[in-house]
Amino acid sequence: MAVRVIAYAVAGVCVIVQALRTRGVVNGLQVLIAKGRKHKRRGALQGNYAPIKTEIFKQECQVVSGELPAELDGMYMRNGSNPYYEPYASFHWFEGDGMVHATRIKDSHASYCNHFVRTHKLQEEQRAGFPIYAKFGDQEGLRGVFVAMLELLKQKTGILKGVPVPECGNGTANTSLVYHAGRLLALHEGDLPYQLKMLCEGVVSTVGRMAVGDWKIPFTAHPKLDKTTGAAATSGWTLAVYQAVLTWP
Repeated sequence: MAVRVIAYAVAGVCVIVQALRTRGVVNGLQVLIAKGRKHKRRGALQGNYAPIKTEIFKQECQVVSGELPAELDGMYMRNGSNPYYEPYASFHWFEGDGMVHATRIKDSHASYCNHFVRTHKLQEEQRAGFPIYAKFGDQEGLRGVFVAMLELLKQKTGILKGVPVPECGNGTANTSLVYHAGRLLALHEGDLPYQLKMLCEGVVSTVGRMAVGDWKIPFTAHPKLDKTTGAAATSGWTLAVYQAVLTWP
């Protein structure tokens, strides 16, 4: 009798573990907890702040008034938070996916392009068809503790592909842009830089997540450039590790 009880208990544990390894079950629990919260900071998703859902390339922009000087040759770019998927409940500006807007001006003509930075996080969620990473805005209060615990469970059990996550990154590349050492970088405080490519006509694309020597932890999104030497100074930290300032020539 005791042997049978133990066998049933072991079988039950195996079923539970297998269920927890199922992405849908854990994600479902996270969504259920998140939806139980009141919607907070939703103003960041409305009006002029509403996310842009599509990417476009307009080769010939209309000049509304005046004219563009023929000598003007360059590109104006900005980076910002633009969630690819609608948040389930709360939203924080820090966590939207990175979208780059670029206006190319040359020969008195202007073109426009907007581009989602193809981070590891975004590509994983696109493959899944829904958000699979816990939102910063939902990890608040007692409910947030459970959301965070489920996120750790997904990492430990391999539900999130490409784990360990630090090797692939889960940043959004949504904070700033820096051009350094011949490379255009989209930066985020929680990850390494993502290198972007800009074509002559103004099209922007993602090259990929960039390694910088043996630097293994998140990069600051606000490195300082030395005008004298041309080097960039940056720093980074995690909850477990602080890495000193790196001088990157």
